[in-house]
Amino acid sequence: MLNQIDPRVNRLAEAGDLAGALGLVGSFLPRYFTLNGLSGVDAAHDEQTVPRGRVGQPLLLRALNAGLATHSLHIHGNHVFTTAEIVSANHEVRVLNNIIEEDTWSMPPLMRRDLLLPFTKPPEIPDAAWPPRQEKFPLLYPMHCHNEISQTSAGGSYPLGLVTDWVIEGPL
Repeated sequence: MLNQIDPRVNRLAEAGDLAGALGLVGSFLPRYFTLNGLSGVDAAHDEQTVPRGRVGQPLLLRALNAGLATHSLHIHGNHVFTTAEIVSANHEVRVLNNIIEEDTWSMPPLMRRDLLLPFTKPPEIPDAAWPPRQEKFPLLYPMHCHNEISQTSAGGSYPLGLVTDWVIEGPL
């Protein structure tokens, strides 16, 4: 679950001033970004947040943007396949008939996507370079948002924003 925090909006909401908080939505300026309520190193070390698997064992991920900022998620070392998404206000799930491989996927506010992380060799990696021989399993790869501001905390502390890892534990 992706989320963003604008301290101005949060202060008003905590004080019970929901009308004031809603009035700031147009000038929403997130300063903190979370993945499952965690940021940066905390997200990368959380067993419930870090996808793990073995080569050839696909994993279904469900991504939900619960905030107001749009994200463009990117996973290193593999690609994903979007299988279903919710994009409308009436919360209808749209199962995709034409599943395509994606390097980066957009997550507008309140969108949900079901993604398949295949744990296989990405197409741009030469056959001779897979499986990796110089690196030892487990292989750790970063996952982050391509919107620069969300990789930081308070507009500059990197990597304390919307970043984590995913892990290939070993061969099948």
